[in-house]
Amino acid sequence: MDRAAYNSCMSPYIKGKEKTKEERRADFCIGAKVCSGKAKSPEEAKVLCNQPRLPKWAAGKEPEAEKLTCPQRMERTLKTLIEVKDLIKAGQTDKIKEPMVVMLQDIHACAPEEIKHLANDTLNDVKKTAGEFYFKGEGREMVKDLATLEALLTEGKQ
Repeated sequence: MDRAAYNSCMSPYIKGKEKTKEERRADFCIGAKVCSGKAKSPEEAKVLCNQPRLPKWAAGKEPEAEKLTCPQRMERTLKTLIEVKDLIKAGQTDKIKEPMVVMLQDIHACAPEEIKHLANDTLNDVKKTAGEFYFKGEGREMVKDLATLEALLTEGKQ
């Protein structure tokens, strides 16, 4: 499909000033899936758009040698959460990206869908805030958000 055809296909999905930000985002995703041919219908596109995916910063191939079971992955995730919280408390936010990537990959491999969404949102916020880290209160908020995620994962493990 050439650019002009794609643009005209997308047009109905991106128009409308009365939509909320979330509605515009959802419509754009649905339009992109339908117009690119990844989905045959808007209903199929909606299903694809609602599936949790790893954020771009956390996507990557897992090493071949590392074939862990889900309980092992969740155990590693809980240990990594503690490590990340300690790094944040110590103000070493430049060192949290790598452990967070492993954590998200493990969560996406094994956790229920609602926890995947929560993990994406929480860790995206932590990553963004860690880069800025202007106020001490933000560090406390990040640790609190990670503690919530840790509690959900611990509860799901039992």
